[in-house]
Amino acid sequence: MLINSNVPDHYYNTVYIFLSSQKGPQTIMQQLNTQKQYLINQNYDNFCESVVQLIKTKKYEFILYNAYYALKSLNSPAKYIQIFIQESKRYQPSQFLIDFLFDAACYLELISCIKESYLIIQHGVSIQQRLFNKQQVSSVKALVLGMQGLIKVSKAMKMLDDKKIEQQDLDQFQQQFLNLSMPQNSNEIFDKNNLDFDLKMAKQCNTVYSETSLSKNILSQNKDAKVFMPVFQCYSEEDLIFIVVRGTEKMLTDGITDSQFQPLFCLIDGFNEPIHEGWFKAAVYVFRQVQQIIQFAWRNKMISKIVLTGHSYGAAVVSIISMFFKSYIPDLNQYCVTFGCPPHLGSRLCLKTFGKHYVNEDDPVCRYSKFYIKQEAIQKIVPKQFIDGQLSEWIEQSDYSSSTDLWIPGNILQIKNEVITPITRYQVNIPNIDFNKGDNHKISAYIKVLHNISLQK
Repeated sequence: MLINSNVPDHYYNTVYIFLSSQKGPQTIMQQLNTQKQYLINQNYDNFCESVVQLIKTKKYEFILYNAYYALKSLNSPAKYIQIFIQESKRYQPSQFLIDFLFDAACYLELISCIKESYLIIQHGVSIQQRLFNKQQVSSVKALVLGMQGLIKVSKAMKMLDDKKIEQQDLDQFQQQFLNLSMPQNSNEIFDKNNLDFDLKMAKQCNTVYSETSLSKNILSQNKDAKVFMPVFQCYSEEDLIFIVVRGTEKMLTDGITDSQFQPLFCLIDGFNEPIHEGWFKAAVYVFRQVQQIIQFAWRNKMISKIVLTGHSYGAAVVSIISMFFKSYIPDLNQYCVTFGCPPHLGSRLCLKTFGKHYVNEDDPVCRYSKFYIKQEAIQKIVPKQFIDGQLSEWIEQSDYSSSTDLWIPGNILQIKNEVITPITRYQVNIPNIDFNKGDNHKISAYIKVLHNISLQK
């Protein structure tokens, strides 16, 4: 008995209208009627075979997708869905194809085909990246759709990670937590005397988005963003040199840099430590533009300090640049302050870096890390009485850690309810973060809240 008797009629009518507009031959119309009967009788083997034969003569993507939705509506077994997924690989990458794969992955996950669902999502991510790398985006609207597709597959991957972790043995978690006693209190003290200067830097981060010159004394700059080549300005004021790096603005340049999240590895204390590949390459580019200038000025006692600042993507870049300067000019006096910095370094690298990183309440970008996603999933099934941050440290030292987990380095300052509190990297994550709400990540949000706090002094 059919779950929904309207499905065969809907499939027939939708595809019939499409074929009529394409002036399809009468033989195809007859095939379509046969397919309808197969659906009515739940003869899925013959239905799939007929659809595959039809779309092999002409690449009718529309028919393939409608056939899939018909089977899905009838709650058909996974093996029939897989047939259409396999056939879809013959088609050119498109947003339509990505949406289809995401929907199919969710359906397979719903019927407990976790492994198959995960593989489909990986395929969808690779298609999304190929679309961007080929720059096959013809309009702003198409680009927005593309980014929405990337968000969809990211959310689906998070959903699958949740499912995978929830299947682990709960007793194993509880037993290991019995012996856990790791204090997670930060020893840092927030100095309000620097707040006005930090607010000024936040405003400079905002200005650099508008491509307005930050100073008359520009020493080096890039106004035209390219992949791994961010917009930045390096300028001098009195005895200081400032480096301000813009965050993500143009998706076909900055966005591709952001998406290069497969880490590079640096040898630290005998361990291979991960670092975000895209932001590392962007930091190398900026560093090469300013290194000689700053080295000359510092050696000749023309400056007392350099100041590095950035928002979002720019925050990660200046954080890495500060590491470069620490290696190449060890005695250089630096001040690094960032806003909305995303996780980008391995844990050992975090301990060897400095800088001040403001993390706004509910800013999703600061929590966008595989590690924090794992933490949120595990948090659902572990005891609730542990000190804030203990869970993160336990995960890092357990089998659930990964050599590619990334963190925010340096001194992290959390802004919540207009109060600034120093926290450790283990305390950055918050439960149930909504990755679709980005208002708290905007540099304007950081400026507003820091301004309000400065008035309290």
